[in-house]
Amino acid sequence: MSLPRIITQIVLQGTTIVGKAFVEAWREVAASASVNDAARAATAGGPKANAMTRQTGMSFEEATMILHVDKESPSPEEVLKRYEQLFKVNAPAREGGQGSFYLQSKVFRAKERIDMELAEREKLEI
Repeated sequence: MSLPRIITQIVLQGTTIVGKAFVEAWREVAASASVNDAARAATAGGPKANAMTRQTGMSFEEATMILHVDKESPSPEEVLKRYEQLFKVNAPAREGGQGSFYLQSKVFRAKERIDMELAEREKLEI
C-alpha cells in the first residue's frame, strides 16, 4: 500500500467518526432543550405566567417574597399596604427614606407583577 492511500483512508475514517459524534451530540442537545422547555413551562404556570414574568422581569414567587405577602392568596389591600410602606422607606433621603432607587424599583415591579397575577386569577374566576 502506498503512503498517500493510507493517509487518505485515515483522514476519511477520522472525518466519519467526528461527523457521527457531532450528529449524536446535536440530537442530544435538541432532545434536552425540548424537555427543558416543556418542564419550565409546566412549572412556571404555563405560557401566560411566562409572558407576565418576561414583561416585569420577575416571577410571582419572587414578587411575593419581596413584598412579604402570602403566595397562595395575597389580598390586594395587603399588597398595597406593603408596597406603600416599602416604597416610602426606600424613597430618596430628602423625602425621609433611605434613598435606594434600586430597591424602590424592585418594590414597584413586585407590586406590578402581583397585580397582574391577581387580575389574571380574577379573570379566570369570572
